[in-house]
Amino acid sequence: MLEAGDCSPRAVEAVCAPFPWVTLRSLPRETSYGNVKALSGAHAEGEIVVLCDADCRYEPGWLDSILKPFAERDDVNVVTGETTTPIDGPYGLALALTYVFPRFSDEREVTPAQWYWANNVAFSRSCFERTPLPPDLPLGRGQNIVHARLLQRSQETVWREPRARAMHALPQPSELISRFVLFGHDVVTLARLVGDRGGREYRLGVEPNARPIGRSQHFLQRARAVFGEEPRRLIYLPLALPVVLVCMAAYLAGMAKAYLIPAPPAALPMSTELAQ
Repeated sequence: MLEAGDCSPRAVEAVCAPFPWVTLRSLPRETSYGNVKALSGAHAEGEIVVLCDADCRYEPGWLDSILKPFAERDDVNVVTGETTTPIDGPYGLALALTYVFPRFSDEREVTPAQWYWANNVAFSRSCFERTPLPPDLPLGRGQNIVHARLLQRSQETVWREPRARAMHALPQPSELISRFVLFGHDVVTLARLVGDRGGREYRLGVEPNARPIGRSQHFLQRARAVFGEEPRRLIYLPLALPVVLVCMAAYLAGMAKAYLIPAPPAALPMSTELAQ
C-alpha cells in the first residue's frame, strides 16, 4: 500500500493491522495522484497489478470480477471496472450530472474500452512494465487517458468488466470549484498532449467534449441516465441546479486558464508520439 500523507497514522494503522501481509510504503507528501499510480507498479510484487483508491467503496466480488478475464483469456492484459458516485440528495444529484464518473451501465459482458479508471483497473505485470504509466505530466488528473492511448499504440486492448463496480465518494463542497477548474484545465492540456488541439477527438473521462456543443450533449445524455434510473430524483433538481451551474462555470474557467496559460512545450514530451 502506498501512502503520500493523505491519511492519518491512526487510519493507516487501522487499515494495515488486520492484514499483516500488507506492506506500507510512504511517499513524499507532494507526490501527485498520477505519480502515486505510476510508482505503484514498481512496488507491487504479484503477477497482476490492481489499482484502487481509499475513497472508493468496492462492491462484494469486485476483485474476483476484475481478475476473472485474466483467467479466461490469454490475450487480456488490462481490465477496468465501472466507477460512479452516490445520489443521496441535491448535492449528489448535481455531481451525478456533472462529475467525471458516469452511471453504472448494468451490462454483463466484457467489452473493449477506450480508457480506464485509475481507481478501478488491473494490469498484468508484464504489460505494466512494457508500457508504464507516464509520470510527471502537467495534469491534475488524466494520466490514465494518456496511458490508455499509449497502450493502444502498443496494440494492447483495454477491456471493461461492468460487474467490477466501485462507488466513489463525493468531493467535499469546499473542494468543488478547484476540482472542476482542474478538470477544465486538464481537458485542454490533454487535447494538446495527444495532438488534438481543436478538441475534435479527445474526450476526458466520461467523454465531456472540449467544445460547448459536445459538452451540452454529454450533459443531456447524463441527465437521461440519472433520471432513467430513478425518476423521483427530479424533486432534488431545483436545489441541485445552482451547484450544477457553479460546476460548469468552474469547468469553463479551467479551460480558459489552460488556453491563456498553456503548459510549455517541454512539459508535453509525448505529444508527437501520441498524435501518430
